[in-house]
Amino acid sequence: MTHEQKPESAEFRTREEQTDALARAIGPEKIFSLLNQSYREEITARASSHILEAEARGAADQRRKDAEGVEPVKVEVHTEWFGWCEIPMDHFEESEHPKRLLFTRPANVAALEDRVKELEGELGALLDWADGQWCPHDNTHRGGSIWTICNDCGRKWADDVKPFDPDEDFEPSAIKQARAAIREGGEHG
Repeated sequence: MTHEQKPESAEFRTREEQTDALARAIGPEKIFSLLNQSYREEITARASSHILEAEARGAADQRRKDAEGVEPVKVEVHTEWFGWCEIPMDHFEESEHPKRLLFTRPANVAALEDRVKELEGELGALLDWADGQWCPHDNTHRGGSIWTICNDCGRKWADDVKPFDPDEDFEPSAIKQARAAIREGGEHG
């Protein structure tokens, strides 16, 4: 930002315009256009590196500011009957319903991405554990004339009530949803 620009102004120079202005400030402005091409490119490259460094420093400062004291002010909870409902934090109690946290200012995206990666790792470990807790019923035998019995968990199906279907998917829906969430996680998935 130059001295002519005010923070509340929406009109800032582009990176290219700022680089050009800085290059002209580094090199003698009145003769900048008279300099040979390679010298102008060297000055412009130096100016560009200074601007990129300043942008990175500004972004790091902003991330630090974003992380300070960010607490949700409200929660939106999704229920089957009412859809998304907004609840103040002091009235919110944890439940099995999906929720969205609402903040008074933008959240720190880098911190959120790190947290998503951390939660995906924890969810992956939980899914690995869950794999051992339910039975896909791959190993069955016939018991008598009407029974199909799983050799691994002992579950039984009677042909006259609900016959065993080897193509039925026995994975619990919550586990399916968790796997889908990780698969759809984009770069985190």
